[in-house]
Amino acid sequence: MNLHLRVLSCFVLIATLSACCPNGCFVLSGAAFEALARPSPMREDWSKPGHSDAERRSDWENCGGYENGNFIPKIEITQKEQRPEEKDDSAAHSRLYRELQRCMKRLGYEYIGKCYDNEISRSLPACGAP
Repeated sequence: MNLHLRVLSCFVLIATLSACCPNGCFVLSGAAFEALARPSPMREDWSKPGHSDAERRSDWENCGGYENGNFIPKIEITQKEQRPEEKDDSAAHSRLYRELQRCMKRLGYEYIGKCYDNEISRSLPACGAP
C-alpha cells in the first residue's frame, strides 16, 4: 500500500472513531440537538406578568443586555468597568452581568431560568444572591 493511501486510511479510521465509543456513536437529534444548536436568548429567562415581549426587550436593553437577547457588553463599557489591577476583562464582564440581573429584578422581573446547587449559581442575583 502506498504512503498516501495509508495516511488517508489512518485519517478516516481516526475521524470515524473519534465520534464514537465502544458502545456506539453519540449523535444528538431532535429536541436535544435544537436546544444545543439554537439556545433561546438569555432574555427569555425573565418573566413579568402583564408585560409584552417588546417591553421585556426594551427593559433588557435598558439594563445592559444586547439587542439579540443575550449579554454582550460593548468593549468600551467593559473597559470602563475593568479595574487597574485586573489582567483581563472577565471580572468586569461578570460585574456587568450581575448588574444586568439586579436591574431586571428591580424592574419587577422574575428569573425563570435554571439555578443550580453550585457556587456559580449561588453568586448570581437571578438565583438569590445580593
